Amino acid sequence: MEFYKILYQAEKKNKPRSPLNQSDIVFGTNQNAFGIRYSPEKYNKLLNDEEVFSFFIENSIKQLLMTNFKFITLINFQSEFQLELIDFKCKNEVDYSDFLKEDLELNYLGDWIDNYDLEISQVYFRLNNAYLISIKSNGVLGFDSAAYDCENYCIEKLISFLGFGPVHKL
Repeated sequence: MEFYKILYQAEKKNKPRSPLNQSDIVFGTNQNAFGIRYSPEKYNKLLNDEEVFSFFIENSIKQLLMTNFKFITLINFQSEFQLELIDFKCKNEVDYSDFLKEDLELNYLGDWIDNYDLEISQVYFRLNNAYLISIKSNGVLGFDSAAYDCENYCIEKLISFLGFGPVHKL
């Protein structure tokens, strides 16, 4: 799988040339939402680079952090991206396998999460019943290597949605 840290810029500004390696960037349908190739070590090194850090600050580039609300919203909009929820993980120690086995409406997932005071840490989807997609609470999007070659538009739409939510025109 390939992993990308999702970043976004709320307001497009005239900015200098990015110090980021363009081959390590995947843009959303809206160029203000993008992912940079991610590994914890590489990302920490990148943020310690004064030029990159200054670029992020000066251009108001923010990191995506997923909350329960954002996860549930994504699950409710999953069909827009040809996604199907196959699993999720919570930070809390709880057995939720019965929920996944039951044929419950996904609309009730948010209530179920709230009732048990759970915190979603990661979700897993299938893209067009073929490719695995994962999204972690730290804003890291993972997808099968071949997925972008075959389904790049769906992934680009997903990146923009993660950056700006459902108000962003898909």
